[in-house]
Amino acid sequence: MKTKFCLLGFYFLWMIACQGQQTAHPSLYYLDGSAAKKLEIENALKKGPAPGEEHIQFINLGKSKNLSSHLVWIKTREEPHYHAHHEGTVLLLQGKGTLNLNGEKIPLQVGDVMSIPQGVTHFFVNEGEKPVAAYVIFAPPMEEMDYIPVTNSY
Repeated sequence: MKTKFCLLGFYFLWMIACQGQQTAHPSLYYLDGSAAKKLEIENALKKGPAPGEEHIQFINLGKSKNLSSHLVWIKTREEPHYHAHHEGTVLLLQGKGTLNLNGEKIPLQVGDVMSIPQGVTHFFVNEGEKPVAAYVIFAPPMEEMDYIPVTNSY
């Protein structure tokens, strides 16, 4: 019993000591042709999405033979859709929300990673006050928009 109180005390002291410390975003690298480039996450997040009325902004970062890298901003929500020719992997960099994946609601927050298979209906709903930022990788490389709207969805 005494050990449990000591461990709890240590845990609370550690939590108090760690308050106010910022954790840095991870470094992200992507291939642009054959050259590795670093995505300056802090700068991209400070800059934010371009002004305008678009609810979603899709920024091409680069591509290799097998995949493409993108920074995606979602101000409000996506409409239900699927990708007929691409699989996607999403890393949430800023914000929070719910990914609706084939009818299942999955809460996501900063640092969460989600894989979205080809042909699976999905959409993301921003549940925060600021735009959501996500690093998205598509395979094969997305050279033309592969966005198939779904009208009969959940």
